[in-house]
Amino acid sequence: MSADLLAATAAARTAMVDRLVADGVLTDPRLRDALLRVQREVLLPHAYVRVSGPGADPIDWRLLDGSHPDDQAEWLDLVHSGDSVLLQRDGEPLDALRRDR
Repeated sequence: MSADLLAATAAARTAMVDRLVADGVLTDPRLRDALLRVQREVLLPHAYVRVSGPGADPIDWRLLDGSHPDDQAEWLDLVHSGDSVLLQRDGEPLDALRRDR
């Protein structure tokens, strides 16, 4: 991982924790310290983002690859957001994911 990406992930992690503290959701200092140390980017190397609008059937998803430069900013925002993160669809093998729709 490049130095720039390491700095960006650390900043995203800190912003996430600061947001949780400000919202009053995170009050335990031990949990705060743990969340600052857990590297979500390692736990969530891929994530799906919905590209179809509300009510679409079937739903269209795009796979974000945290190692791909074109995806990194959006991927970092998603894995450090307060949103649920879709990692897998229909039992697909996680080690065979390809960056596309």
